[in-house]
Amino acid sequence: MIRPLIRRLLRRGFFLVALSAAAVVVVVAAAHASPTATAASATPDPGHHCVVTVAPLLPGQAMSVTSAPRCFGTFAEAIAAATNGAVQLPANVQPADVTAATLAPAAPTSTTIIGIDWIDINYSGSSLTWQVSNGVGCTTGLSYQSNVTGSWNNVISSSKAFAGCTLNTHYDLPYPNQNNGAFINCTPNCASMGAMNDATSAESWRP
Repeated sequence: MIRPLIRRLLRRGFFLVALSAAAVVVVVAAAHASPTATAASATPDPGHHCVVTVAPLLPGQAMSVTSAPRCFGTFAEAIAAATNGAVQLPANVQPADVTAATLAPAAPTSTTIIGIDWIDINYSGSSLTWQVSNGVGCTTGLSYQSNVTGSWNNVISSSKAFAGCTLNTHYDLPYPNQNNGAFINCTPNCASMGAMNDATSAESWRP
């Protein structure tokens, strides 16, 4: 009776040892197979720097006419597209270093950047550039206002305005109800949004 029991225990112990060994083999194989997957997941998704064209606000309009976003793999590519190639930034440019002088083209152009938003504070992370199809921005008294839609709604954490747009306002509610909710006036920049962090659903740019 004792000997058969010992044999059963030995067989069970052998099975557990074999099972543990197999598990180790699976873990080791997975570890060797993972670098490719890890590298792919660490690569930023393409299209995380987008450009929207916004038209001047006309009398009687509640909102400007805007285009669908065009998105690019780098911030420099987005700025080049927003200026029709007139501004070529270094590929490794840091968005926080971008100024009105940086964005000024060497020659007159038919497009102008009036604002850039970022999903992180201090002008970092994915960006949304607002482009107008004129060479003056807000400098001649033009104003612009638009809802922020799609994946850019309620993710903005910092913002800069350019081209004479000294009042860069972010609203919690979309047009036409923007004045019924919270808002922040960036004059013209906000390195952070305070209570309006990740809350922008509409924006306006004014002289």
